[in-house]
Amino acid sequence: MKKIGVIVFAAFILIGTSAPVFAATQGTPEYNRLKELKKVQREKKAQAAANPATKEKGFWQKEAERSGFAGTGAMLGNAVSGVMPLEKPNSCKVDK
Repeated sequence: MKKIGVIVFAAFILIGTSAPVFAATQGTPEYNRLKELKKVQREKKAQAAANPATKEKGFWQKEAERSGFAGTGAMLGNAVSGVMPLEKPNSCKVDK
């Protein structure tokens, strides 16, 4: 009997949490306000993508700088490629 109760309870939980939730219904003032907010956010995102020079540093980049490991990945890659006696990619290309 307890198993059936647990199953029914779990079913109600699943049904209750899977119902679609909407921010606002169309035609209301709140919907129009959210629509304008999204428009401003899209413009800001497009502007940030068009100007990559002002891009903010990500979490891991900030952490690497804070801990003193910034740039070590590139240094490791250059060290490995310097030790290996192989040609570098595109090193045999001839300028025309």
